[in-house]
Amino acid sequence: MNSWGVFQTYYELDLLQSESLSTIAWIGSLQSCLLFAVSIIVGPMFDLGYFRSLLWVGTALITIGMFIVGITDQFYQVLLSQGVLIGLGIGCLFLPAPAVVAQHFDAQLGLAVSIASAGSAVGML
Repeated sequence: MNSWGVFQTYYELDLLQSESLSTIAWIGSLQSCLLFAVSIIVGPMFDLGYFRSLLWVGTALITIGMFIVGITDQFYQVLLSQGVLIGLGIGCLFLPAPAVVAQHFDAQLGLAVSIASAGSAVGML
C-alpha cells in the first residue's frame, strides 16, 4: 500500500495511458478497501490461532498478484491482479502483523510496537 503512488504514476505515464486518472485511481481504492474489509474476517481467524495460515495465504496472494501485474496490459487485468489479489493479500497480513507483536511482549510493549511499526516504513524503501 505504501508504494501505490509509484504504481499509479507508472500506469498514468506508460501502461494505462488511454485511461483517465480517476479510472486508474479505482485500482488503489479497491486495494485499500479490501485491506480493511478483509480485516473483519481475518481478526477472528487470528484469534482462533490461524496466524501461520494467514501469513502464507497473504504472502502467496501478494506474490501471485505482483507476478500477474507484470504480464498485464489492460485496465481490467490490472484491477483484478493489483486491486483484488494484492488487496486481499495485504488484508491477510495487515491485522495479524502488529497483533502478534502485542501478544509476545509484556514489559516493553510500547517499544516493541514502535520498532515493528518503524519496520514497515523501512521495508518500503
